[in-house]
Amino acid sequence: MSVITRQIARSVRLAETINTRSFSTSIQRPFIADLFRDRKTLEQRNQAIAEKQQEQEENGANSTQSKIVFLNEENSPSIKQFNVEEDMPGFKVEQWKSKLVEGKDIESTYSQESVKDILIKSYNEVNQATPLSQDIDDLAVVDLNDLQLRFQLSKQIQKNLGFDISDYIFSKSHDLHTLYGSICEIISKRWTNERNPNAIVLRSEDFSAGNIYLNEELDKYQQDKLYQELLEKANESV
Repeated sequence: MSVITRQIARSVRLAETINTRSFSTSIQRPFIADLFRDRKTLEQRNQAIAEKQQEQEENGANSTQSKIVFLNEENSPSIKQFNVEEDMPGFKVEQWKSKLVEGKDIESTYSQESVKDILIKSYNEVNQATPLSQDIDDLAVVDLNDLQLRFQLSKQIQKNLGFDISDYIFSKSHDLHTLYGSICEIISKRWTNERNPNAIVLRSEDFSAGNIYLNEELDKYQQDKLYQELLEKANESV
C-alpha cells in the first residue's frame, strides 16, 4: 500500500470518528444560593397578595360582594334547624321496663329465689297457653328452641327485672335452667365501676374475721349532716 493510500484511509477513519462523536449534557445541581433566592421570591409574592387583598378590603369595605361568607349549619339558608315539636310531633320516649335497677343495686335487690319466681312469671306472661307452676323444680325440661318465644321472653325478663341482660346470654340459653344459671351469675357478681373495672370492691361482710377491724366512724362533715337530719325529723314530730 502506497503512502497516499494510507493517508486517505487515515483521513476516512478520522472523519468517521468526528461524525460519531457523542455529546452529553451535565445535570444542573441546585446551588445553596438558589434556596434563599426562591424564598425571597415567595415572600415577595405573598406580600403582593396581602397588599392586594388589603386594597380590595379598603376599597370595598361597604360592599357585600368583597366579603367571603363561610356557610355552616347556623347561617346556611338551605339547612333548617331541627325542631322536635315540628319535625317529630307527638314523639315521646317511654320507659318499657316496669322498674329500673341500677348496676350497683342488682346484688342487693335480687336473690336466687326471687330470680326464679320472676323467670317463671315472665315465661307464663309470654306463653299463656302452657303456663308453668311456681313450684317447678327442674327448669331444664323447659326448652327455648322456639326463637320467637325466646325473643319475647328475653324482653319480658328484662322488663320485670329492671336491668339489661346481654344478648349473648339469651343466645346461648337453650333451656330455662341455663338462662336461670346465667342470671344468677349476674346478681351474685359484685358491681364494679365501669371507669375503674379493676378496682377492689369490699363489703362489710369481708371484715367479719376477728383479726380485722373496720372503722365505721363518721367524719365531722357526716356527723353534722346526720345531726341535721335527725334534728329536722325531731322538729317535724313535735
